[in-house]
This record gives sequence, C-alpha cells and structure tokens, in this order.
Amino acid sequence: MAQLRFDITKVLTDVFGGAYTGNPFPGAGTAQKPEQQEPVADGLAHRGPGGVWYMMPVAINGWQLPLEPALSISGNKKMVLTPLTGNKRKGSVKEIINTNDYTVSIRGVIINEMDENYPFDMVEKLKELYEVNESVKITNALTKLWGIENVVVTSLSLPAMTGRPNQQAYQINCVSDEDFILIQDY
Repeated sequence: MAQLRFDITKVLTDVFGGAYTGNPFPGAGTAQKPEQQEPVADGLAHRGPGGVWYMMPVAINGWQLPLEPALSISGNKKMVLTPLTGNKRKGSVKEIINTNDYTVSIRGVIINEMDENYPFDMVEKLKELYEVNESVKITNALTKLWGIENVVVTSLSLPAMTGRPNQQAYQINCVSDEDFILIQDY
C-alpha cells in the first residue's frame, strides 16, 4: 500500500485562507491516525505516538478531533452607553448589564490517510456531534483557561474541497454553556 503524503499547513491555509500559519511543531508533517491518538485528559500539550507534539488538541464528548484543529474564542458584553452632554465632556457612561456567552469556533480538516476515498466515517461523527441537541463537554487548554467546560454546537459547515477526494474541511461553531441551579422559594 502506497503511503499518502500531504502538508497539513498547506491544506488548512488553502481552505481557510492563511488563518493557520504558525511555526510548525517538531514532526508536524506526521499526522496521528485517530486510533493512535492519546485521549485528551486536560487539554494541554502532549506527545503522541511517534513523538509527534500536539499543542492544543480538542475533544468534544470524549472524541478527539483529528489533526489538532484551530480553536478560537470570542466574547462580548451587553451594556448601555449613555452619551454625556456638554462640549467639555467626552465619551459616554457605560452601564454593564452582563457578560454574554462565549463563542467557540473550531476549524480543521479530516484526512483519510489510507487511500484516496472520502472520509465518510469521520464526517459521520461530525454530523452526529452536530445533531446532539444538548450541552456537550469540551476539553482543550484554551477553553479550560476561560472556564468553558460545556458548549452547545450551533452550526457545522463543510467547505468544498475541490481536487482533494480524501479530505474534508469543517468548521464547528459553539456557544459556552453553564449549569444553572434554580431555587424556588415557597
């Protein structure tokens, strides 16, 4: 069986337009097969099979997403801005109402390394993840830093991969979710 070769940085740059251009980790050209990956326990950097470093692996509901996807977090606050009157005062008074949920975006590529066939089984796992209609557990160093342990998947997109029959890019968008305990006084 012939071994397939690919440059993961080039694949991600081609699909997502240069958003994945950092210095490569040692052995970054060698990808782990899903069955070889160590489970992500704390979301921190670890060395996988063959000595390949994975800086920030992402696991959702215990499934480690392949090839260390790029994860970003954004947040915003709900506030009321009241302008100040007069020509000597500048700016506004800010009344912070609350902090909204964080938005988590995960972008990556699934690659069938065995042959040129489409990675149907891995794409099916993405579809199953999207169809969960409740909060799911996320494990990643960055989400851990921000106190995000659970997310709700809000959208999934699979961009076209013209000329790459064994690859599928994906983007998963989520919002953070926290458990609330409601107490009713009688």
